[in-house]
Amino acid sequence: MPSNPALGLLFLGVLAAFPVAAKPNQKLADLPADTWYTVQNSQMSKYCPTPYVGGTNGCKAIVQSWNGGLFIPDTKSMLVWGGGHGDYYGNEVYAFSIDSLGWTLLTQPSRTSPLIDQDPLPDGNPVARHTYDDLAYIGHAKKMFAYGGSRAGNGYATTVTWTLDIASKAWKNMAPPGTTPQGACCNMSSDYDPVSKMVLFRDPYSVFSYDYDGNKWSKLLDWSHSWGPQKGVVVPARRLYFTIGSGEFLVYDIAAKKDVSASWKTTGGDSIIAGYGPGMAYDSKTDKLVAWNGGGVYALDLTTKAWTRMSSTGAPPAQSQYGTYGRFRYVPEENVFILVNDIEQNVSFYKLSAGPGTSNGVRIPHPAAPGTGMQKLILEPGRPGQWPALTIPLDGSRSRVDVGIYDTRGRLQTRFGDVRAAGRLMLSLPGGKGVYLVEAHASGKTFFRAMLTSG
Repeated sequence: MPSNPALGLLFLGVLAAFPVAAKPNQKLADLPADTWYTVQNSQMSKYCPTPYVGGTNGCKAIVQSWNGGLFIPDTKSMLVWGGGHGDYYGNEVYAFSIDSLGWTLLTQPSRTSPLIDQDPLPDGNPVARHTYDDLAYIGHAKKMFAYGGSRAGNGYATTVTWTLDIASKAWKNMAPPGTTPQGACCNMSSDYDPVSKMVLFRDPYSVFSYDYDGNKWSKLLDWSHSWGPQKGVVVPARRLYFTIGSGEFLVYDIAAKKDVSASWKTTGGDSIIAGYGPGMAYDSKTDKLVAWNGGGVYALDLTTKAWTRMSSTGAPPAQSQYGTYGRFRYVPEENVFILVNDIEQNVSFYKLSAGPGTSNGVRIPHPAAPGTGMQKLILEPGRPGQWPALTIPLDGSRSRVDVGIYDTRGRLQTRFGDVRAAGRLMLSLPGGKGVYLVEAHASGKTFFRAMLTSG
């Protein structure tokens, strides 16, 4: 029977097959809470290509010169891509494996001529560029997404929409018709929304979405903001797109297509909000945004809207001069954050909460049943053309458990009350296509939350 591969706020293509997750890296999964871990001899610089590709700063510019990265859950690897302007002309992609804790070159650099001032290059591959926060992973298509940046050579903006197929390692110029984001040089932010299957993208003037399946950009909102470097993160179950950095903490409501920043006045995070291109990622186990720009991370409780500064012991004391962007990412299975801060520094990991994340099952503590271990969510296959049923094991519950199904605007669809310890609760989900939030409450606390979407 297939089981859910996500934790906390969960995303299920309910009519799709689920692959069996690989065994987690136990060394990372077993790290204590609020600790940093450094992988020895893991400098990226050892993998810089020879002969030299070109640019005044060489391979180190892949990280240091306004460049980002992204995490690929399917291959459990962190990708780093950059260069650009006069700093570095190499367009190779680097990959760090969570399993082996080592680097490889996912793609080799182009050796065509010229390597600058045009996109695509003569060999059909993208020119190197400062990538800022322009990179995202289109999960349902298994493609790396890239748009914009300051291209190698003259540093001008590029407006080509690129995808990289992770399996074949082949780049594709998507050439979508119509309007594309205009502020394509610098300081954009992006992230993938698995519910809508869109990339959310912000330039300094507007919010856009990119639909890979339809190969189309759409402007969602005119929204001017700082030109400074920022990091964007989608929190899918809350239907929110957060952007942080350069003195701004902005929030876009994906469902309502509007700015809701005024209702998100946070406390305790002034230093991270003022940061220059900080890293930020969503921790699905604790339902927190976690941000880094040197030393200890800042963790934002999305309920209280309060930031907490965590331990700096073992952390890199300062971020790379020109920002972190997507080189700080959450790794769900091991429940850790990965950081690539400099090609001459070792790769670092940070663990906010103890224990593993997700593997072949979901582990959720039941506050109403102390000592009974962890709960699991199981997705039962449904008949053709129908929604499957959702099973929440409730063995060992010592108090009333209430379960509700809501739409994405928080409106109750179905409620199951006073569920007791015996057996399991089978939820027949609402018919038809849609996105639904399932919550289970016990002893006044939410102990389970899952987002389900029709395929």
